[in-house]
Amino acid sequence: MDDLRRAVNVVLPLAIAAVLAIAALPSGRLGPLADAERCGDGKVSCKDWIVQQLRSISVSASWGMYAPAPQRSQAYMLLTAIDADGSERALEENDVAAAGWGTAWMWTKDRNDILRHAVGYFRASKPNRNRVWFLRSVCVREDRAGHAPVQIRMEQVRRRFNAPEKVRAGAPVLGAPSVRSIQVMGCRAKIVQDMIEEDRARRAHG
Repeated sequence: MDDLRRAVNVVLPLAIAAVLAIAALPSGRLGPLADAERCGDGKVSCKDWIVQQLRSISVSASWGMYAPAPQRSQAYMLLTAIDADGSERALEENDVAAAGWGTAWMWTKDRNDILRHAVGYFRASKPNRNRVWFLRSVCVREDRAGHAPVQIRMEQVRRRFNAPEKVRAGAPVLGAPSVRSIQVMGCRAKIVQDMIEEDRARRAHG
């Protein structure tokens, strides 16, 4: 039984690949297989008949299978600290949003940049535990720097990719920036204050 299963696992994918390859060949290279009398009810060529059968079982080799959810925009986080006196401070993460709209993104970033991208871009409209812990860590970082903010506000600045025809007509690759609120983290919450106290104690003991 195991031998049969292994054989099926090898033969079946090869057979599907062969059928897909035949369907993709130009009709001029198929010779007799391209004749209408050869397949089906005699009204279509063998190639067209094969394509019809593949469609009936949803076997398709299209661009959508390689890029089912292509990125349609570029975005960065914006972080603002609100201090006890009500004043607001733009934090260091905002530097990327001011100048980071180039094309060579992944190959020029360190792991901190990738983390910021993950918590500030993906699923921005849904709860994200990684985002929560990231914002708590920002509260700790700012306290360590001597600021002790009351809140950290996260926003997302996003620019959509313009359609290819618009770019060909002279439009920029990226559209105008838009900003939306993502989350607000209270730095005086007990769990955050516990993190801050633990960080202070660790630094006090070297």
